[in-house]
Amino acid sequence: MRIVGKAVCILLILLLVFPSSASRAASGKRISTMAEFAALAEEHAVSLDDSYTVPCEWSLVEELKKNSSTGQGVQQLAEILLQSGCVLSFSVGWYDHEVCLANITYYPGWRIFRLWESGKTDALSSREREALDRALALVSGVSGTALEKERYFYDMLCDRITYDYRDDGSGEKDCAVGALLNGRADCDGYSDAMLLCCSLAGIPCRFIHGRALQAMQPGSGTGSHLWNLVCIAGSWLICDVTWGDQESGPSYLYFNLGRQDASLSYHWNNSTLFTEIARTADFDTQLMPDQQPAVVRSQEDVYKAARSAALAGSRTLTLYSPEAAPWKTDEDTFMKMLQRGAFNSFSYRDSGRWFELSNIVLPENAFRFCDTEDDFLSAADAYREAGVDTFTLFFPPSLAERLFAGSHETLQRLIAESCLLLDGPYYYSTENGSVTFRDVSFR
Repeated sequence: MRIVGKAVCILLILLLVFPSSASRAASGKRISTMAEFAALAEEHAVSLDDSYTVPCEWSLVEELKKNSSTGQGVQQLAEILLQSGCVLSFSVGWYDHEVCLANITYYPGWRIFRLWESGKTDALSSREREALDRALALVSGVSGTALEKERYFYDMLCDRITYDYRDDGSGEKDCAVGALLNGRADCDGYSDAMLLCCSLAGIPCRFIHGRALQAMQPGSGTGSHLWNLVCIAGSWLICDVTWGDQESGPSYLYFNLGRQDASLSYHWNNSTLFTEIARTADFDTQLMPDQQPAVVRSQEDVYKAARSAALAGSRTLTLYSPEAAPWKTDEDTFMKMLQRGAFNSFSYRDSGRWFELSNIVLPENAFRFCDTEDDFLSAADAYREAGVDTFTLFFPPSLAERLFAGSHETLQRLIAESCLLLDGPYYYSTENGSVTFRDVSFR
């Protein structure tokens, strides 16, 4: 698994020596809330204004100067400008009743889209033009609903970009240009590329900055992070292409989450976010049929999900718990239930209510699940007819307990009643409730 990259919101807050108060813009009405400030920032971002002055009540100025509640030391002003205005960097002058912003640069994905929308593509650099062409090619390659388009962009960006947090000196990995043209990016680049593609396709999309609460690799710790909010069917949902990009293919643990599920893996500053994130997401509609998670509420549900995946020969499985996750409440029993489902080994990612398994290793030899003693006899007979001489039988807990009790009298009786002729020992596991017969002969 990849490690979420460097701190995403490196926004320099520099105190400039602005002209005297008399020469600055007339104050006008002073705004008093951060929500009003965010709305103004969005208006100026649409016009790509590189400087402006905001008349503010003193209490708001003091509030904007405070550091973020996400613990990254970023001033709340910087978060508002990023989340509401797609601002990459800026300078600020603080005055009693004014906040003076200058030297504003916007994320290239946002800038490219706005210049394209207004027909001012002549203002784009050659690299920005190339990035626009690449994004437009992606947009033209998909049709359908906004959700279908978003899912296509998510898959394509995961497929075409490799996560890279190293500073190459160009600055392109922090934005859509490097993500789309170089195929390498950090979380800024992934998010900016997603914003550009969605915007060109008419899908409202924003940035959201915060902290990654869960390490994607042991020992990686937590860190500042950037991801997207995407508006689908009137609901704003969290979409994180960076974490979705896994070596085994796109992971949908981080695709279109509501705040209830996302809060287990992310921490953002509610004081500076004025987009209402949907509480929950409807996975039945958000994900394709082959991407639907198995909803589990108990250890028995886990066993059934694992068993179904094993019978289908699947090497991947995603579990979702809308309540107390079995892997959180009783991890030992949870793992045993997966073993009882014929999973010998696997890789996994845990994002709270989601548990995604990949690289699942199933038994090398033939195997069956036996719920009753009659199933045991039927399985032995079926393997005799098929000429299979090495196989494994899996049993639910209650049956396994009877079969392996004492000196295995019940299991010995079943073997005697079956068509099996054992020349050697059988191999059993009380952990996964199974017995393996090797090189057997039949009556």
